Amino acid sequence: MNAETIIALIAMYGYMLLFTAILLDAAGLPLAGEAVLVLTGMLSRGGGLDLPLVIAVGVAAAVLGHSVGYGLGRFAAGRLLRRARLAPGSLAIVFGRFLVGARVAIPPLSGHARTPYPRFVALDGLGAVLWVGALVLAGYAGGPGLSSLRALLGLA
Repeated sequence: MNAETIIALIAMYGYMLLFTAILLDAAGLPLAGEAVLVLTGMLSRGGGLDLPLVIAVGVAAAVLGHSVGYGLGRFAAGRLLRRARLAPGSLAIVFGRFLVGARVAIPPLSGHARTPYPRFVALDGLGAVLWVGALVLAGYAGGPGLSSLRALLGLA
């Protein structure tokens, strides 16, 4: 999916698309979560979306999506994760979001390692705030270029 399509979809479906895309990205599906966050930040700058609400929706979806992976690791990991014998540390949970492969692997590994769920959610929430905040604010800062992009797409 290219940026033009993502912007058109965000313009039509707003927060629901943001929530769904980030939830599925965090749950491990190969979606362009980073692109969605940057583009929603750009749309926030253009007045189409509320910046604090974009960040709140993105963080909620990211934590909820990772909770799915945590649950899978905790309750359905099976032999694969038992053989891996890996246990993510606190820094990996917080900063793993910034690495695509780690973003998918850390939640189930955390569940399998029996990281207490409140600790996991606290660390994952901090990581989500940093990840969502950085990407949305980067898009927001680039927002002045949005008018050119919207005009090019016929959305202006």
